[in-house]
Amino acid sequence: MRSHVTRRARTRVAALLLAPVLALSAVACSEDEPVDPEAPVDVEVGEEFSWNGFTVPAGWEYDTITETVALEEQTHPLVRARVVNDGDEARSALFEFVFVAEGEALATVRCNSTEELAPEQEGDLFCPGYGEPVPEGYDTVVVQPVTRS
Repeated sequence: MRSHVTRRARTRVAALLLAPVLALSAVACSEDEPVDPEAPVDVEVGEEFSWNGFTVPAGWEYDTITETVALEEQTHPLVRARVVNDGDEARSALFEFVFVAEGEALATVRCNSTEELAPEQEGDLFCPGYGEPVPEGYDTVVVQPVTRS
């Protein structure tokens, strides 16, 4: 009889220990909130990332470009990348990289695909940072929808 009580007690303890875990997993599984595909996402230079149904494969680069404007040399940030349309229909990529230091935006580089991309098609991203300062000492790069300022 004692063994029966001990077994019952162990079952209750196990149930009490598992209850919070099961409750948390039920909450996690029941959250059907849609994920915003245009929510800003932190990325690492050169590492693959996905945003808004597009994937930028590993190997993308941050660089600068120097050009002469009105007889004056100007240096701007530049992102060189490819992009893949992960969606179900043809569309163009359009987003921006924001280079941030300690929570403050240093430079914004707007990107768009050079052509409309069919599903699963890969193409070039055109990302000149015309008129933007070269971001020195950035600690974060954020990909987000194009903002008008």
